[in-house]
Amino acid sequence: MIVISFGEPPGALQWKPDANCSFKIFLDPAQNLYSRFGMERSVAKVWCLRTIGSYVKAKLDGIELPTPYADIQNDQVQMPGDLIFDEDSEAKFVFLSTALWTDRALKPC
Repeated sequence: MIVISFGEPPGALQWKPDANCSFKIFLDPAQNLYSRFGMERSVAKVWCLRTIGSYVKAKLDGIELPTPYADIQNDQVQMPGDLIFDEDSEAKFVFLSTALWTDRALKPC
């Protein structure tokens, strides 16, 4: 299992222990993999009412929401996804997020 991020190296280095993530992290700062698999950038999807409602509910439930790291610039409107590849590097499963946080876990990996 690996994690691929479009973020900056310092942010990825900070995120990994914060998320208690034991997987290797590779960076795709140009977001080529994201584009290739149709993970779009969308202000409307990142900040839709469903997403905002999820943030409000999480806050009311006492769930600590992620906060941006100081001095780290990331693409705040890049939609995430999950991919599973076989041993021949063929994508066997592709999940494209439809609304940030409403189809993602609010907990670390």
